[in-house]
Amino acid sequence: MTYVEFPKESSMKFTKSDYVPYTEPYSLINNGNHITLNLGDYKEPNNGRDLLVAELIINGEDRTTDYFGSWNLTSTKLDKYQFSDPDNRFCFIPKESPSFLIDTLTLDKFEFGRADRDFVGNMFYGDKHLIIDRNFLVVTDLNTRKSVEFPFAGNRSIEWASFINHDLIRIIYNKSDDSSLFDLKTGRIKSPGNILSNDVPDMQK
Repeated sequence: MTYVEFPKESSMKFTKSDYVPYTEPYSLINNGNHITLNLGDYKEPNNGRDLLVAELIINGEDRTTDYFGSWNLTSTKLDKYQFSDPDNRFCFIPKESPSFLIDTLTLDKFEFGRADRDFVGNMFYGDKHLIIDRNFLVVTDLNTRKSVEFPFAGNRSIEWASFINHDLIRIIYNKSDDSSLFDLKTGRIKSPGNILSNDVPDMQK
């Protein structure tokens, strides 16, 4: 297992990330609700596009087709992937397109975003879920099931992002020491920064 640590500004507990090995079959289990995601063989729909073949087992039954349809393929980039929230209420399935969440109490599926070749990872934070892509973020409210995609244009791609609180996300850029704060209320970058510095921007400004 690997661990993704929230910045010091956050009061939330650490969130565990499920490291999925690239070279062997692997199973992720939501113990509270008997949901298992099996990731096995590799498939290459076209040149250079590797995907994992997925099998979804719920209460001992194969429900793969019910939830995936005919395209039961997921991203292979799952070293920063979180299958379930800490309370085991939701499971995130990184289907190439569209990805989806399963409500483990009702077994309802709701689709949003995608997990294609630019997928970086995901995380749960309180009543929110975050998809990190190199070019966009998708924030989902787990209470309302509504998702908003925030695109990021330009030459810099996103290496990682994490919640500071329910309204602010810290973004770290690829091949750079730069970071920035993204304000969910305004949908805008709030403050640039540097990941090598321990300085925390004043949230009131």
